[in-house]
Amino acid sequence: MLVPLLTTPAFGAAPLLPEDYEQVIPSENGTLNIGLSIDPPAKANEVSKLHIGWIKPGFNKIQQHIDYKITVIKDGQNIFGPISLTHTSVGTVKIPVEFTSNGEHQVKIEMEGILFQPIPLETTYFTINVGKVQIQNAIVESAPGSSTPGCEPDCFVPSTVTIENGGTVTFANPDNAVHTSTSGTPADGPNGIWNSGMVRSGSSFTTLALEIGEYPYFCIVHPWMTGLVIVGNELPQTEVPETNQKNNEEGGGCLIATAAFGSEMAPQVQFLREIRDGTVMSTQSGTAFMTGFNQFYYSFSPAVADYERENPIFKEAVKVTLTPMLTSLTLLNYVDIDSESEMLGYGIGIILLNIGMYFVVPAVLIIAIKKKFRK
Repeated sequence: MLVPLLTTPAFGAAPLLPEDYEQVIPSENGTLNIGLSIDPPAKANEVSKLHIGWIKPGFNKIQQHIDYKITVIKDGQNIFGPISLTHTSVGTVKIPVEFTSNGEHQVKIEMEGILFQPIPLETTYFTINVGKVQIQNAIVESAPGSSTPGCEPDCFVPSTVTIENGGTVTFANPDNAVHTSTSGTPADGPNGIWNSGMVRSGSSFTTLALEIGEYPYFCIVHPWMTGLVIVGNELPQTEVPETNQKNNEEGGGCLIATAAFGSEMAPQVQFLREIRDGTVMSTQSGTAFMTGFNQFYYSFSPAVADYERENPIFKEAVKVTLTPMLTSLTLLNYVDIDSESEMLGYGIGIILLNIGMYFVVPAVLIIAIKKKFRK
């Protein structure tokens, strides 16, 4: 009964929320915002994962179904990628990258499609300093309709952001009305630290680097719009659950599928990762299942993956064997799973479908062939 998830990546952390990304930058034409976090912090000759998410401006929600390419550049040379055009159905990806040296790197993200529709190429660049503490920047948006009272306290989204010492805040305006971002309070007026001036719809403003402290701000045109920027010496550290720590130590990936398709960046492996993070791990029953399943999966998958690498014929056989299961799992992209009962129902359905494909159909064919030869 475990066939459908034998190759699902284990111990996956839930995808980041839009406000959790270390850096958020509007795409080249402002169609979407793109978030980037790196975990663990980038160090030379070590593997870190790029957590990337595509975010709807004005709604602060992940945009699903994105076609993208990723390249990591150092001194004008590609150290990773570009990967071939890849699709993410959930709108977030985790990409392992080994940084070979310290210093400034650029992460180049090319977006070519949204919701299965091609769009003009939009290229976004992130700068990261390998071996140095990353300065976290933030992006804040004026909420749609905030030009009239009633949006309080979330007229700016998010209304409170925390960044590191030396970070910046970008104020984007997806609303139809003109807004400002002005440091200070409506009661005391501007304090002179920053003033965006009039930011028209579709435009943005970025502060200079900010020092440690708390910075209230407001919109001069619509003074009920208020927010707060907190600049700290260090960002709060998030505790990593023990299961995720174990996952990082053991590789945390889909070992069998990765060995079969040759890379963690293979579309088939990315798809399995998305199903795990975006569907299975989205419910308590799915998370409980994965916790128990991991103990079983890692008891044999390293040996199977090693044998795949040593034996090309076996590798191709595994690849062919995985194809029906991958096809059946695509059904989960076309259903909405919003409750525990739906997760159990669809999960059991997929399991029964795979039992039929892998065991019942072959058994029926074998019996039919035996009967034919007996005649």
